[in-house]
Amino acid sequence: MLSFLVTDRQLHCLHVRLDERIVTTTRERISTTRSADALLLMIGATANTSWLPPNLERDAKGYIYTGRDLTAWPLDRESFPLETSLPGVFCTGDVRHGSIKRVASGVGEGSMSIAFIHQYLALTGGPDLTRV
Repeated sequence: MLSFLVTDRQLHCLHVRLDERIVTTTRERISTTRSADALLLMIGATANTSWLPPNLERDAKGYIYTGRDLTAWPLDRESFPLETSLPGVFCTGDVRHGSIKRVASGVGEGSMSIAFIHQYLALTGGPDLTRV
């Protein structure tokens, strides 16, 4: 298995061997081998949302406000729970303000967002996605 991990703005290449050893290699090609019983990767501890539109409402740390956490909403209707300050744009997972920062939560929110997107499209006269 080969995957990549970024910590403290450094890129690490992870190679997990079947003999329960973890090898990490930094961009500077410094390798470290450690014994391990398990491997837990936490991705998303820092919100990297600066590339998104500036009018997307965020908290002081860059996490995106959704649903009832929004302080400004431009439409007469209420926002959907995972909808951002930009109507029709939904946010799930670690980058969402107030999220639990767990994979299962992100997956669940992603599933919920599909239902909200269908509702949004039905409300706005978008394409019929019931057969998708």
